Amino acid sequence: MDIQSFINQFEQRLRIQRYSDATIRNYKSALNNFLVLADKNLASITPVLSDMSSSLNV
Repeated sequence: MDIQSFINQFEQRLRIQRYSDATIRNYKSALNNFLVLADKNLASITPVLSDMSSSLNV
């Protein structure tokens, strides 16, 4: 799973939970920053995304 598709799933989950647009924008930005940094510093972020994706239950 790539970073953008994961962020899209995350956004859908936040919308289902009725978070405000401003909160969603801030959370998406923070998540993107984390995942880009992790992608640069880890050999593979696939396990990280898989673990996070399973916890979203989307």
